[in-house]
Amino acid sequence: MERPPRTSPFEAGPEPTLSRPVARKGGGPRWALAGSLLCLAALFAVFGRELSEWGRLQDRPPAWDQSVQLETALDLRDALAHGRLRDFLRQKPKPGMPPFPPLYHLSIQPFGGGADANRALWANWLHLGLLMLALWGIGYRLSGPWRALAGALLFACTPVVQEMLRTQLIDLPLTAWVAAAWWAFLSAEDFARLAPSLLFAVACAAAMLTKWSAFSYLLPAAALALPALTEPRARRNLLLSAALFLALVLPWYLDQWPTLIPRLFEASADGAIPLSRPGALFVYPSMLMEGFNLPLLLLGLIAVFVPTAAKNAKDKGPLLAWLAFSVVFWTVVPNRQLRFLLPGLAPFAIFCATLWPRWLLGALCAVQLLIAANYPRGFLPRMSLEGPVPVEVFTRWKPYAEDWKLRDILRTAAAARDASRPGANVVVVGNHPFFNCPTFTWVLRREGLRTLAVRGVNRRLCEFAEFVVLKTGSLGPDAVTGQLPAVRDFMLSPAGWFGSGWRELRRFPLPDGSEAVLFQQRRFARPPLAEKVLRFDYFEEGSVSARDLRVELGDFDPARGLYPRVRVRAEELVVRGLLVRDFDAVLEGLVLIPAAEAGSDSRTVRMGTNGLPLDVRFLRLDRLSLLRAAVGADALAAFISERSRGAGPVQADIEGGLLQAAFRVRNAVVSAAVRAALAPDGRSVSFALERLSVAGIPVPTALLGRHARFTRSFAPDPELPFELSLAGLRLDGGRLLIGNPR
Repeated sequence: MERPPRTSPFEAGPEPTLSRPVARKGGGPRWALAGSLLCLAALFAVFGRELSEWGRLQDRPPAWDQSVQLETALDLRDALAHGRLRDFLRQKPKPGMPPFPPLYHLSIQPFGGGADANRALWANWLHLGLLMLALWGIGYRLSGPWRALAGALLFACTPVVQEMLRTQLIDLPLTAWVAAAWWAFLSAEDFARLAPSLLFAVACAAAMLTKWSAFSYLLPAAALALPALTEPRARRNLLLSAALFLALVLPWYLDQWPTLIPRLFEASADGAIPLSRPGALFVYPSMLMEGFNLPLLLLGLIAVFVPTAAKNAKDKGPLLAWLAFSVVFWTVVPNRQLRFLLPGLAPFAIFCATLWPRWLLGALCAVQLLIAANYPRGFLPRMSLEGPVPVEVFTRWKPYAEDWKLRDILRTAAAARDASRPGANVVVVGNHPFFNCPTFTWVLRREGLRTLAVRGVNRRLCEFAEFVVLKTGSLGPDAVTGQLPAVRDFMLSPAGWFGSGWRELRRFPLPDGSEAVLFQQRRFARPPLAEKVLRFDYFEEGSVSARDLRVELGDFDPARGLYPRVRVRAEELVVRGLLVRDFDAVLEGLVLIPAAEAGSDSRTVRMGTNGLPLDVRFLRLDRLSLLRAAVGADALAAFISERSRGAGPVQADIEGGLLQAAFRVRNAVVSAAVRAALAPDGRSVSFALERLSVAGIPVPTALLGRHARFTRSFAPDPELPFELSLAGLRLDGGRLLIGNPR
């Protein structure tokens, strides 16, 4: 059959397929195919060699999110070692983070399981290989083997991909699985072919089990698949593909959705730039000029709008949908980072490779290779093009060997801690990329220092923390340090209560010329308060207030430096807005200090006993025993209302062991019934959701799975660093009762 004439100088000819290769100028199709794949493999090997050299030279701790990913991989490593995979899948999410699907962390396991930050990057390298192969496959459908190679090269050499290759984040693996899913989708030929249809399901599931945002790049494929329902064979393949996808992803998402969805909305607002703010629409274009390189961006944009005359021109529509939907979606999301948009940008490189003549395409590939080679070396000087939007050219990220002393700091604390206690908290005052809470926590896990726990500064600064470590000099980017500079200055000042409770233990020099200062709680030889009994008609300090308060401190134990037993009673106690009546508790192993006025040198402050404020900071508490307390339904409803976001006033009732509450969200009334019960051994309390309805429609609690029941242990942990004990728990007569209150 006579070959039809080309309709464009850029057309690659009839559709090339693996099963029916098409003859081309410059050699047989098999040689072109083999040569293209060999070049792709060679480029992949070069990237591996570059990554190996990077790992040999790079010796910095991972930054914020990278540390969280490595810590999660360590969680998985330990769960697998002890046969507790179910516990890993159901673990609490990291502070401020949604729960993470497990596939990325599983891919790290052959490379040290998260204990070695540089070895973990080899998982990224393997995903980069998948990404390059998928882009090659898509390009091969459009324009043959050599232009397919060019498309994969153009994208893989961009600075943003080179950066993601060298950082322990999910985004490069996600990009690889998204590209693989689109390759399978196009190869399925509108679901006429079964094998690619099933591979599409597997790749989509892998993307969703890598990161929850995968849907934002794959939704256009789902919409384009709907017409397949009208043809019997395609309908069968589509339904089989959908069934396989759901079977793979539903177990994890059904188990996690009650926690995942609220946290995703919170995470989307981090570093938010509202769409209404001037310049918000130009955030990603300015990022792309640097992360994608200006020549590739401009030529790619032109290629997007120029019609293609390739045999498989029909493939351009789905690729455009992939690109356009991703850009629109992530422009609307207020948290904008180029790595979030990366999985939707691959069509730029594919269109470039399909459209432009060989000489221009070759020159662009040469530029990309030069930029990729320069990225870890920096032999070309960094340049900035000034204009309305400054553009950086020759972006580079050279490896550095820097010891930020995190391991030394934590080992010093572990050796110096009070061995009579089960553990110690370390408060970190700093949010520098290499000196922050997530990075310290990862080092703790890697070093196996399980007697320590890391947390950040809170409203009460460093209460219940045996150690405080702060950084002098820069504490990190201004956008993420908040109150930390003021807190640091207060702690380093000789005035104030911090110096009364903590002493400097050691200083560590840091690579940026600053120091890390490690403090430890002081050991007291005399009581911090002169009185043994304090009485207050009215007491108020921060979020705590009380009426008719009596504090019986008792004798101070100088050998242990604490109050062995303290009795606290109050007619009314308000804690963060929750009103508690007839409060009676015993505090064992208590250490506290008065928060004296700045400039006061006294370490023992005589307090008045009638209406004077008692501002104290707690250093240690071994056990809190609640002997008696009562919380009314109205007080509990007011407390819930104050902390509910977007909910109207709460109405509550307590009767027969159930707490029943109703509130309005927008125009719908939500009602629920919760049962609370103390464990027989008294070491935990559980809350079970027994009924739930929305707008009068019952919602099966089974939809919430394990989240319909919550158990809180009373054992000490970093969040509650003391043992808790309740003298019984009842819900009856309109009150939540502990012990036998009046």
